[in-house]
Amino acid sequence: MAGPVDAGPAPTTATASQAPARDATSSTRGGHVDRIEVGKCWTNATKSQGGQLLISARSSDPAAHLRAYRPDGSLIGDVGNGGGQRYGGTVFAYERSDPGWVTIRSSAGGSLTVPTTPFRVED
Repeated sequence: MAGPVDAGPAPTTATASQAPARDATSSTRGGHVDRIEVGKCWTNATKSQGGQLLISARSSDPAAHLRAYRPDGSLIGDVGNGGGQRYGGTVFAYERSDPGWVTIRSSAGGSLTVPTTPFRVED
């Protein structure tokens, strides 16, 4: 029987009452609360082989600038802020390996860490 698997760090939460792991509220900045939502964080990369990464994220602040970071803190790149519209996401053409976890940080103060999942077909 295999031992326990380390799934990595738990997704960050900003408030104790928050339920969904893919939806977070950040600290208040000048009366403004920035809320980050991640709909997709998909990859076809593995731990030993590179591939693409697709991230679909948005902020409650439509003017916020979103960036994705690897677990070691290095920048993956800018993520389009999907706002309230239907939004496919930002494709990063190549990652050396599956990062396992991605942190989305907003210029409006929000931050959310989510696990990567394999690509899947949408309806």
